[in-house]
Amino acid sequence: MGGGGRGSKGRGKQGGRGKPSGPKSSYDVFNVCFVLGGPGSGKGTQCGLAVAEIKRADGWHHISAGDCLREAKADASHPKAELINGLMQEGKLIPSDITVGLMLEKMEKIAVEVDAKAQEKKY
Repeated sequence: MGGGGRGSKGRGKQGGRGKPSGPKSSYDVFNVCFVLGGPGSGKGTQCGLAVAEIKRADGWHHISAGDCLREAKADASHPKAELINGLMQEGKLIPSDITVGLMLEKMEKIAVEVDAKAQEKKY
């Protein structure tokens, strides 16, 4: 579960993937809360409940690593779809750099959507 918070520092000289970059949106700083637990422990349930309460006030969003992996796997045009599908079929763990990259993509997509909504409200 992660929330977008506005901040004045931005991402600095290093972007999320080690590339020099500036803020990509008005959400130039992400506040992130990780919820960890074993399978079936209620992480998704608790995050869903928290987002329902917090989202209205602070713009929080729930991003699940598993959901990101399933979305990329289902999208044949995604550059990692074939690799993810193969690893899942073999019952292997997905490397963390792939999972974190997918979650970062999702965070950036949310930031763009939030910016678009903010622009619509201006006009």
